[in-house]
Amino acid sequence: MIEKKIKSLTSQGKLQGIVVGMLPIGIGLVLSKIEPDAMDYIFTSWFGWLTIVIIIILEILGLYFIKKIVAIDV
Repeated sequence: MIEKKIKSLTSQGKLQGIVVGMLPIGIGLVLSKIEPDAMDYIFTSWFGWLTIVIIIILEILGLYFIKKIVAIDV
């Protein structure tokens, strides 16, 4: 009984991690449709590419920590 409850709670945490991880991609797509000139700057300047690299690193770290948090052994 308790194993099933733990499994459901950890799967909920995994889904939340996926949703939060996909938010920057979704926001980037929406902003590229709303304000394409501003989003073009991200892909044409070194500062924009640096920002993208930092975002990717933080996303990977976030997914790693969420995976560590929701991994519960019974």
